[in-house]
Amino acid sequence: MENLRENIFTNKAELELKLAEEISQKLNLELKNKGEATLLVSGGSTPKNLYEILSNKKIDWNNVSIGLIDERFVATDTIESNELLIKNTLLKNKAADAKLIGLVFDLDDYEENLNIAILKNKVFYKSITCSILGMGLDGHTASLFPNSEEVYTDDSIFGEKIIINTKATSEPSKRISYTKAKILSSNHLFLYFNGKEKLDVFNSAKETNNSSVKPISAFIHQNKKTLNVF
Repeated sequence: MENLRENIFTNKAELELKLAEEISQKLNLELKNKGEATLLVSGGSTPKNLYEILSNKKIDWNNVSIGLIDERFVATDTIESNELLIKNTLLKNKAADAKLIGLVFDLDDYEENLNIAILKNKVFYKSITCSILGMGLDGHTASLFPNSEEVYTDDSIFGEKIIINTKATSEPSKRISYTKAKILSSNHLFLYFNGKEKLDVFNSAKETNNSSVKPISAFIHQNKKTLNVF
């Protein structure tokens, strides 16, 4: 697969140092060329230490906008919030001055919240320097889940959209996510996961292109962007 770059490590600390260095290099180059850069990040427990390392990188963070690839429709001060995770792990040290733009603004109205999120995230429509995807054991990535009523990776339904409301297979089920098409517009796309179980899921998705069963397949089997797998 020409658009797949696999970086397999036996040492997690070594992996995170290498990945953080690659991301910081991409951000610094964009800052040098354009004076500003953007970074979309994922939640979950896996990338916590990666974000800690990134937060200490010498980057002009004051000119970096950070957004969320996806979010749970929950209060942003609760443990389930990706926004809170990023504030606690990335927006500190040298990265304290970066601008974080979330996806939850109106907990009283799910649909109106989406409209607000679309307006607030405008900076990412023009250009996304780097996106960091994660992957679940069910093969989901971002908040694009398998075996849903709608296949969220179907461009005929969602290809023109930027951010969408989605439904998870576990609680809290209400989610907000960048679409597959928009994530693939990133200048640099990274997928980060750990462990043999997830490697088996990834290899299965690589062998069988069925994004309704394993949505990560849609990012593996495409010809728009190199997927840098760590």
